[in-house]
Amino acid sequence: MSKVTRFIERATLRTMPPRVSRSIGAAAGFLVPARRSYSQYGEDLVLTSFFENAGIRAGVYVDIGAFHPRWLSNTHLLSQRGWSGVVVDVDPEKVRLCERRRGCTGIVGAVVPDSSTSEVDFYRFARLWSEIDTVSHEDAVEQSARTGLPFTRESVPAIAVTDLLNGAMEAHGRVDLLNIDVEGLDELLLAAIDLDRFDLGVVCFENNTEFGGSAAVRELLASNAYVHLMTSGGSQMYARKDLADAAGRRQGRG
Repeated sequence: MSKVTRFIERATLRTMPPRVSRSIGAAAGFLVPARRSYSQYGEDLVLTSFFENAGIRAGVYVDIGAFHPRWLSNTHLLSQRGWSGVVVDVDPEKVRLCERRRGCTGIVGAVVPDSSTSEVDFYRFARLWSEIDTVSHEDAVEQSARTGLPFTRESVPAIAVTDLLNGAMEAHGRVDLLNIDVEGLDELLLAAIDLDRFDLGVVCFENNTEFGGSAAVRELLASNAYVHLMTSGGSQMYARKDLADAAGRRQGRG
């Protein structure tokens, strides 16, 4: 973000009511020029190509930490191609915007590894439309030190990741893509999922320090027959091996 943009953002936050400021932030996401990719690192192009080659059309996604229906979205292109699914975010306004724009199922809450708690604190940054809100206090402190942005603490319902996937399976019959972007806790959620039970097609998550994810997560995915599909920036993507094989055969015939 440029100094001029940061100045405009801070001036808006100081002079406008919070709801007006956030509406301006949401609208900014729709003003980003149209382009082939809406993801941060081109993940959506890889996903659309992979699923097309694997023969999956109008699939189902679960997007944890959805942020915006279009801006920095790994699932926007899939939604445009007829996919349906579930978006989850700690911010009610982000969830409502995704529901209005996509007609998807929206859930407000923090996805957690288990059902041991009913409520979770999250840390909202002073942005017009923040992509760095998190349930990790440690991550919030680090982000604040790096960006100079203050944050406030709020509480939201806790949703066990297994309960979330159970609900998605009951509503849609399957989950082809699980996209996780929860600022520092992605691998904890992934490790809590019974991958053999839920049979997810592709999982996408963030690890900004280790290529392919941590050693523990790489071992977990390999033991459940997932293969590395892509690393771009901090984004890690793995596909179920049978789908990857099918996509490879179809691409080879093309």
